[in-house]
Amino acid sequence: MKNFKYIYALIIAIPLVFTSSCSYIDGLGEDPNNAGDGPTPAIMSAAMVSYDVALTVQDAWYAAIWTQQLTGLAIQWIGIDNYDVTSSTFDWEPEYYGCLSQCNLAIEKLQISDNKVGIGIMTVIQAHMFGNVAALWGDVPFSEALQFTDGITNPNYDDQLAVYNGVQNLLDQAIVNLESGVGSGLGADLFFSGDAAKWVEVAHTLKARYYLHVKDYQNAIIQAQQGISSDANNLQFPHPTGTQLQDINLWNSFLAIDRPGDIGATDANLAKLLDADQDSYRGNAKTDEANRFAFYYTPASSPGGVDYNVNISATGVFAATASDDLITFSENQLILAEAQLRKDSPDANAALEALNSVRQALSIRFGDGMYQDYELTDFDPDGIAGMDGKSQEEALLFEIVEEKYASLFGNIEAFNDLTRTKNLIGLTPKFGSQIPERYLLPEEETNANANAPNPIPGLFDITAVNQIPL
Repeated sequence: MKNFKYIYALIIAIPLVFTSSCSYIDGLGEDPNNAGDGPTPAIMSAAMVSYDVALTVQDAWYAAIWTQQLTGLAIQWIGIDNYDVTSSTFDWEPEYYGCLSQCNLAIEKLQISDNKVGIGIMTVIQAHMFGNVAALWGDVPFSEALQFTDGITNPNYDDQLAVYNGVQNLLDQAIVNLESGVGSGLGADLFFSGDAAKWVEVAHTLKARYYLHVKDYQNAIIQAQQGISSDANNLQFPHPTGTQLQDINLWNSFLAIDRPGDIGATDANLAKLLDADQDSYRGNAKTDEANRFAFYYTPASSPGGVDYNVNISATGVFAATASDDLITFSENQLILAEAQLRKDSPDANAALEALNSVRQALSIRFGDGMYQDYELTDFDPDGIAGMDGKSQEEALLFEIVEEKYASLFGNIEAFNDLTRTKNLIGLTPKFGSQIPERYLLPEEETNANANAPNPIPGLFDITAVNQIPL
């Protein structure tokens, strides 16, 4: 069992403590820190905190290490860096017993007052959490999950693709409720203060994400065109004061206070891509990565070195007060760009337009002129972003996927992209000849649920969705 404890005191002063100490899918255990009942706004906010924890703590750390954005440096993190994990490394407490159970409770209470906007907000979060679990683990409990009152203590596992379909249905329901104009966020919305239109955009981006996962490129395009429309509408979890044991950024808490030195960025692939002193630097005459590199990392002790660390300073990516980027405009546009190239009749101009919209946003964030618009000829073999032996379309696709890898720093979706694209960015495995394909089913779940898969899928077994041809 892991020994990490995360405490996040809400504005409503209800502390939530997350530990790995019980089975939460089959209902055999109870966590006194996850409310069984209470005021509806408090439960909604509790679900949002659990949502952030599920997406920015352990599972995100594993993803960042396996995508080589970060590096495991000490104790068990060295093993994780080398893919030496077991089922006891993983748990579903933040996802199922934390976020999803709180979403269910909030929705039940919101239904009593027919608060459709509130239900829509909770349903978007619920859909994202189920989609994230399915992407990482494959077949998971979905249709029978958390149905304790119906006497289901050993829920069946749904096929991964069936979960994706269910997630799309949940998002459709959420959009209808959000667009109804009936109800509100009850002052509990920690993301958008109840702005239903912004939640609708998030829902469309999630639909685009999961259509991209299943290689339904035309629907991914349709949904991305209705998705997050600017950085101002990014789904970001706030940490306004950055106070330890209250609202501190959980990446910062781990890296700076709880376990300093356990995870760093020594020899991290992404750091070397952004470092102009490295041969692998991805910059060119239209791309200057200096400011993004400095935002993500602190530089090596000498030019050309690889002893990087993560920037946890007040101006860094994981500052104590830094917001967590969960779903963003950049991801939305890069989904659109990739889908435009992968659809049956590729549209390189549309893909380039979406890519350039991300570069324009990066210039606003990191400095005027740092990311100038590309032209298609830049991706010719002799162009500034061209690649020897690659066609213009192949070079453009690589740029889109690599930009997404750089944009999704610390985001679990970077790992899903790595497995989905068959490691298009070309990471070298840290150990052996393969990069992990999935997370292992938690030991607590396989021991407690008689319907858990047998045999249990292994770390390098490709999930069903990633067996669909690109």
